[in-house]
Amino acid sequence: MSKTNSQVVSPSFWQILVDVIVRPTDAFAILARMQGVRWLFPAVLLIVANLFALFVGTPYLAEEAQRQFQLQLATLPPEQAEVVQQQAGRLVSPVALMISGSLSAVVILGLMWLLMSGILYFLVLVAGGEATFSVAWSLAPWITLPAVFRALLEAAWIYVHQELLQYPGLTFLINSGNLIADKRNPLFPVLAQIDPFAIWYAVLVYAALRGGFNLQRHTAVILTVVYLAIMLGISTVPVVVTNMFA
Repeated sequence: MSKTNSQVVSPSFWQILVDVIVRPTDAFAILARMQGVRWLFPAVLLIVANLFALFVGTPYLAEEAQRQFQLQLATLPPEQAEVVQQQAGRLVSPVALMISGSLSAVVILGLMWLLMSGILYFLVLVAGGEATFSVAWSLAPWITLPAVFRALLEAAWIYVHQELLQYPGLTFLINSGNLIADKRNPLFPVLAQIDPFAIWYAVLVYAALRGGFNLQRHTAVILTVVYLAIMLGISTVPVVVTNMFA
C-alpha cells in the first residue's frame, strides 16, 4: 500500500511532463507537494533545447556577425582595421559564438527563473495567498515548458530554411523589408513574443497559480494578467529604450 501511495504522490518526472501538457492544474498541485529538486528536470530540458537551437543557428549567426564585423572594419583606417582584425576577429568565429552564447543562455535562463519565482511569490502574497519562494522556484521552470518546444521548432526552421529566423512571432506584420529598421520599431519586441507558445505559457501561469498556490479562479485570472504584463514590460522596455538611443 505504501508503495502505491508513494507512486501517486511522487510520479516520475516524465509523467509530470505529460500531466503539465494534458492537465496542468493537477500537475502543478502535485509539484507543489513534492520534495526534492522538482525544478531540475524542466530546467535541463530548456537548457538543452536552447543549446541545440544555438548549435543549429551558430553557423548562420557567425556569417551575419562576420558581415557586420567587416562593415565596421571598412570604416576604420587600414592600420587600425588590421589591428582590430587580429585582436577581435576570432570573437565572431562559430566556436567563440557557440561558447559565449552557451554561457549567456545558461546565465540568462537562471536569472529568468529567479525573476519569475520572485514575481510569482510576491503576487501570491499580495493577493493574500500562501506561498514560499521554494515552491515558486520549483514551479517556474515547468511554466517555461513552452519555450522548450519553441526552441526545438526554431531549430527545425533554421535547419530547413538554412537561415536564421528574422521575424519571430507576429513581427511579420511590420515587415518593411528593412530588418534593422524593423527591429527598432517599438512593436517589434512585443510582437516577437506573441505566438501559440505564448498562449500556452499564459495557460501554465494560470494553472500554477490555481494548482500550485491553490488560489481562487478569479484571483488566478487577475494575477495571470498582472504577471504577464510585468514580464512583458521587463522583456520589452530595455529593448525599446536601447533602440531609441541606437
